[in-house]
Amino acid sequence: MDERSIASLQKLFDQYRIVFWYDDKRTLREDFEALELDGVTKLEIANNEFTLKHRLLREEPKTKFLLYHEGPKPSEEDNWLLDVLLYQGQFHTDQTAIILSDLGLDAKFLTLINTHLAFFDSKVRIQQLRPMLSSNESIQQFPSKLLAVCTGHDSTLFEHSLMALLTEASLEQDEKFRLVQRCNLSEYFWAEVKRRYGYDQTQPGLKDLAFELFSSAFAMQIGEEPNLSLQADVFLKHWKDSKTYSSGYMWYASRCEEEMDIPSKLSSIDFRTLLDCDLFKAIDVHCIEGIFNEVQNRTASDEKVTQWIRKRRTSQWYDSYEHHYEALSSASKFYTALQGISLSIQSISEGVRLYTSVWKEVDQLYRFYLFHLGNAADAVSFFSSMTTTIENHYNNSYLMQMNHAWSDAIERTGKWDAFPYQLQSNFYNHYIKPVVDKDNKICVIISDGLRYEVGDQLVSLVNGIDKHSAEIEPMLTLLPSYTQLGMAALLPHSSLSFQENGSVVLADGVSTMGKANREKILQKTLKGKAAVFDSETVLGMKSEELRSYVRDNQVIYVYHNIIDKVGDSRDSEERVFIACADALDELQKLVRKLTSANAYNLIVTSDHGFLYQNSALEDSDFVSTPVSDEGAFLTDRRFLVGKNLKANSSMLFFSASELHLSGDCTIQVPRGINRMRMKGSGSRYVHGGASLQEVVVPVIKVNKGRQTDTSYVEVNIIQGASNKITSGQLSVTLYQTEAVTDKVKPLTIRAGIYTKQGVLISDNRELLFDFTSENARDRDMKVKFMFTNSPEAMKTQQVELRLEVPIENTNKWKPYASHTYLLQRQMVTDF
Repeated sequence: MDERSIASLQKLFDQYRIVFWYDDKRTLREDFEALELDGVTKLEIANNEFTLKHRLLREEPKTKFLLYHEGPKPSEEDNWLLDVLLYQGQFHTDQTAIILSDLGLDAKFLTLINTHLAFFDSKVRIQQLRPMLSSNESIQQFPSKLLAVCTGHDSTLFEHSLMALLTEASLEQDEKFRLVQRCNLSEYFWAEVKRRYGYDQTQPGLKDLAFELFSSAFAMQIGEEPNLSLQADVFLKHWKDSKTYSSGYMWYASRCEEEMDIPSKLSSIDFRTLLDCDLFKAIDVHCIEGIFNEVQNRTASDEKVTQWIRKRRTSQWYDSYEHHYEALSSASKFYTALQGISLSIQSISEGVRLYTSVWKEVDQLYRFYLFHLGNAADAVSFFSSMTTTIENHYNNSYLMQMNHAWSDAIERTGKWDAFPYQLQSNFYNHYIKPVVDKDNKICVIISDGLRYEVGDQLVSLVNGIDKHSAEIEPMLTLLPSYTQLGMAALLPHSSLSFQENGSVVLADGVSTMGKANREKILQKTLKGKAAVFDSETVLGMKSEELRSYVRDNQVIYVYHNIIDKVGDSRDSEERVFIACADALDELQKLVRKLTSANAYNLIVTSDHGFLYQNSALEDSDFVSTPVSDEGAFLTDRRFLVGKNLKANSSMLFFSASELHLSGDCTIQVPRGINRMRMKGSGSRYVHGGASLQEVVVPVIKVNKGRQTDTSYVEVNIIQGASNKITSGQLSVTLYQTEAVTDKVKPLTIRAGIYTKQGVLISDNRELLFDFTSENARDRDMKVKFMFTNSPEAMKTQQVELRLEVPIENTNKWKPYASHTYLLQRQMVTDF
């Protein structure tokens, strides 16, 4: 007897005390006589039924017996041991019977086993099938489990087998499908495809099926009659969301888009009807074109544009077009910010107040637009008309007008002061000394070129870090607004002056050039308890080393240079907005690193801001009256420093004392935003002058608390009037209870309808709740679910709408909320 038969017999004895063995063909006596099973007594049935029954039931009621009968099983009328047989086991020796016994299946599965006998040629396949079977296995679901094994997954759902076969075909492979055919499962497979999705072809094929799936779903989306059932659309959504098989979906989507000539079909369709559809990549292109026209023509409100883009964020192609959408969002907000803007300025302090409370948003949105445009692949040409419009508005309607009004206000004021806002030369005495006087510690990050609007974005980012809080206030730099003077002004000093040749700025007569000289000044003031580092050094330090520096020093200055390093080079100035994004990323890392090293008081500030105009400058962007550099010992595109400088109507003129500097030098800066002509230097990124963008810098105070202070928005299920489901779809309203803020983060939710046993019976929706409106009416989301026509979804039962949220840093999801409904659907025609 082979090992498989012995194993099958042993398995029977795990369930029964008495096992009957009928040797129909009288060929297995030698096997019976040679067989030895521990703890089992072998007996033969040979006209001794009464004696056997007495021994089995009376004499040895606990002993295990194998009863062998040479010949066919007697009829029930002639079988004197029938009552014992009916509640004990029977051993079969043919292959089908052994399979039945091995899997614990009853005789009703004989036909199925014989039909798919080739499946059971493999012990591996049987081993994979075994855990899928249930104690009350269904004949209807059994072939689906065989199919699951053949297609290489452990789910019993038919649609997963279909995904596996379609994905395999997309790779020009057919090993799994050939196994399906060899196991005689292809007829069942195509019958199920027809039953579930309505695909009925004389010569069915996987690639043809995929084409029909996409074609039917697209027809449904544009209001035409679909070729397949609604369940085909549900299947597509499940396939798209499958982490295992989505690659196949993407391949077919691209191929079908080309074969169906989707771009030409979209040309006559309003993009608004497709905002919820992401079948093809071309749909995103079409939506981008539609939103572009609405934004450029100013025919849609920013609120409407935001709603459109929010819908597209769940598109499977969004990652490919994220920067296109974000550029459109920034453009829409830019136009809105400029509407009705008044650029009147009466004084320096009013200019600082208006810029930091209102106008800085225009610079921010201009930066966002150009940043996203620069990262949107092959979009520069498509966006060219919008870029030209934005450039014209930014330069002519905003930048030029604002800074002309600002220059006039400076001239009227007479002295460089913006009370109650701090002057940069007061930085140490106002922000650092009070902390030191209380014997506390403080760290200062000085980011070269971090202008106010970039700092404003940093505040939001830092506030989004758990246990961190940040607040910002403006500070007015000195003039000229360039690195050497700005860095000197941030150090402790009584007076600042230019060295005779102008190349070095002196603090109380001491050079401030370079990190070493600045550290000497700080250490002298703090009696050795000060340290100076560049950002790379800090980021490269081990935690314990950095803690020791924080512990042993009262003040630490960290110099950070990404923005100015990129912007100040003629070869890289056009990448300055990308540098701003890089700087923001690195500044967050520095904040985390320092606060983790117990630096609980932290300030981020800057030496100066900058002007940047992306378009090539024209002659009108330069100072109209030639500027003489006679007497100048320091010159740049935006300033002159020297003695006895010649007056010029295009320039603002200051004495050193008017700018809180010592010495007898004079300083000139162009009015407005004009540049002076210089060879060899860039002209789009500049600083040194007196524009608001150059001279208003942030002072960001960062503190780290002990308690968690960030959270996610809450989402509630709004219950309808009835909890009964009587059709093939369910509409639900989900409500975001609070607006998104720096501390209250957006929440991604996955939603679907499940049976109580956890079987998904609808499409599964991934939803982003990121509403920022304070108006509660603006924060609800209506979601429609379509049901599958699986057996679980066609019978009266309780089902659950389940909301799940992602587990951070994993691909897993966890329960969030649920609501129970009563499913009362009896007919497939509901679909």
